[in-house]
Amino acid sequence: MQKTTRPPVDQILEFLARHHSDDVDNFFGALLAEIHGIFNVDYAFVGKLDSCSSSDVDTLAFIAHGHPQDNFRYSLKGTPCEDVLNGTTCCFTKDVAAKFPQDPHLIDMKIESYIGTILLSSSHVPLGVLSVMSKSPISAPDDLRRVLEIASMRAASTLELLLADDEIRKTNARYHAVVEDQMELVSRYDSKGVRTFVNDAYCSFNNVRREDLIGTSAYAGMSPEALQNLMTLHDRLTPSSPLAHFETSAKNAEGNTVWVQWSKRGLFDADGNLLEIQAVGRDVTEQKLAEQQRKVALIQAERANKVKSEFLANMSHELRTPLNSVIGFAEILKDQTFGVHVTPRYTEYAGDILNSARHLLSVINDILDISRVESGEIDLHPEFVDVVSVCTGCLSMMRPQADDKKLVLDLIRQPGLPELRADKRHLRQIVLNALSNAIRFTPDGGAVTITLGYDDAAFTIAVSDTGIGIAEEDFDLVLEPFGQVRHDSTVTHAGTGLGLAICKRLVELHGGSVSLQSKLDKGTTIIFSFPLEPVAG
Repeated sequence: MQKTTRPPVDQILEFLARHHSDDVDNFFGALLAEIHGIFNVDYAFVGKLDSCSSSDVDTLAFIAHGHPQDNFRYSLKGTPCEDVLNGTTCCFTKDVAAKFPQDPHLIDMKIESYIGTILLSSSHVPLGVLSVMSKSPISAPDDLRRVLEIASMRAASTLELLLADDEIRKTNARYHAVVEDQMELVSRYDSKGVRTFVNDAYCSFNNVRREDLIGTSAYAGMSPEALQNLMTLHDRLTPSSPLAHFETSAKNAEGNTVWVQWSKRGLFDADGNLLEIQAVGRDVTEQKLAEQQRKVALIQAERANKVKSEFLANMSHELRTPLNSVIGFAEILKDQTFGVHVTPRYTEYAGDILNSARHLLSVINDILDISRVESGEIDLHPEFVDVVSVCTGCLSMMRPQADDKKLVLDLIRQPGLPELRADKRHLRQIVLNALSNAIRFTPDGGAVTITLGYDDAAFTIAVSDTGIGIAEEDFDLVLEPFGQVRHDSTVTHAGTGLGLAICKRLVELHGGSVSLQSKLDKGTTIIFSFPLEPVAG
């Protein structure tokens, strides 16, 4: 079968010396042509094992009678190639079709002899086969087998290179598909700042074509200060800390300022040298504008709050001074200090004036209190407080009002109560406001109770009444300034709707919280919870 007297091994070695393994596109076809030329075999092919199924082979090159043929796929089951992939080299010098009756190709092509060898990766993983077939018995099987084994080593390395390149192409394709689908701006540039990649979003944002960006400097148009900041950021990138963030602003094509928030990731080689930088940017212009608007609104709110505080301070002076005079003179008239009134109705009228003036002064004081709390003008002076003593004093102060309505006042306390670290004056104000509110909304003959308790985390003061109650949907309303629930049973109850709001703000200043429990026509319980830790002064 040989056409020359030169040793086949020498011929194949000379061929391999002439052909580089990185010539993937032409190597397999040239190798098969060389083997055909040496041994004059009828058929030869290189097959790649399907990595998914491992039961099929795809030919990478196939020749018949010295001529290239179309590649095809075939199943390994019941074929000589199956034996090759289960071993290393298989040699059947004759009657191969009879030995593999399930292989239709052997029968159709009238194959008599077959020699094949396995292609193994550098990690000894089967990659494919190198096989030759003839219609007549092979006359020099040992030479052919040796040539195939030599050639298989180069073929295996070439196939491994082909598969690696294919995987790189797939990875790049997946990467580009992911990047192009992103709404973020993505660009890559080398260590000298030359752009190597930009995605569609980046091009659209800058209104520039991709081909006009690739190969250009990523630093073009940057101010010296911005460029220096970017270089400082690049210097901080290391293989162990490759990510950094910064923000830029610039004018777009319409002349409007746009802001972009960037994440920069350094890509390093095995020696730690910076190869490329990938920049992923997000347009944060809307957030920036919203932040600016919020700052403007905050400044305006602070200015308005300052105006309000000044107004309330002036109101305090302008109204309290004459009110104190009205109250003083009304007390003199009511008490008939300078003589008995000829007409008793004058005494009644003086009492009405006194009550109205006192109510108005209380309203002014409440408004000033809530204003000071909301503007942060109230400072706490915490100390360890005997809460029982404070609540007992508050009950004594409110007893005349309760007696007028024949209400029962009570204090219930959990044994072993600890002292509470709080501002004593404001704690008294909280309890008095809650008691006043409870008495106001409790019908004659009812009851108002203070219950003191604690657990591992909080000290609780609960003020309960048997009054008209509050609907659940109105809980938030009654805790807000001027929040009042009005219906037929409450329209006659005087009040500004500030008492509970002041309580809530003062409790929150202590780091505590306020909650409500209530049922209409059954009563209400307001619970003040104080943390059992020191509060800031």
